Amino acid sequence: MMSRLISFFTESGKVLISPDELFYLKSQSRDYNGIISAIFYSAFLGLIIGLLTGEPIVIVFLVIGAIIVTLLFKVIQAIFIYIFSRILGGKGSYRSTLNLISYSSVLDVFLILGLALTSINNMVIMPLILLVIPWRMVINITAVNTEFEIGFGKSFLATYGILILILTVIVGLL
Repeated sequence: MMSRLISFFTESGKVLISPDELFYLKSQSRDYNGIISAIFYSAFLGLIIGLLTGEPIVIVFLVIGAIIVTLLFKVIQAIFIYIFSRILGGKGSYRSTLNLISYSSVLDVFLILGLALTSINNMVIMPLILLVIPWRMVINITAVNTEFEIGFGKSFLATYGILILILTVIVGLL
């Protein structure tokens, strides 16, 4: 049990410092630690937000809500990434895609830190959000590149580019 816990947090650290190495190993082993990471870190983030509200019932709803919203978002994101990556010539699996992109939830640690520091200054969260968003994008693009082996350019297109183009066209038509 202790070695699994140590392994979990070691993998979390590898997401931050060497995601390509971790994703290569995970794409070969077919475990679901990425999804477990998403559940753990989103629950922890929901807990911290709930504690800041000070209401016990809100804490429970925020923890459960954070887990549900995170998993639902990751499932939908993985569907789009899988479809677009296959269109662009990739040969990966949906399950592995979902698992690998779920590792980006590890970056919620910085949001948790920022929320904890809001007691000092409310504006401390903004730089952390501006750090986490592009870092999360890089981790997701790296995960897609590792799983589908289509290069970083096509991985960007599959992960964000095509969706941005579709949304731009839809907004332009409105």
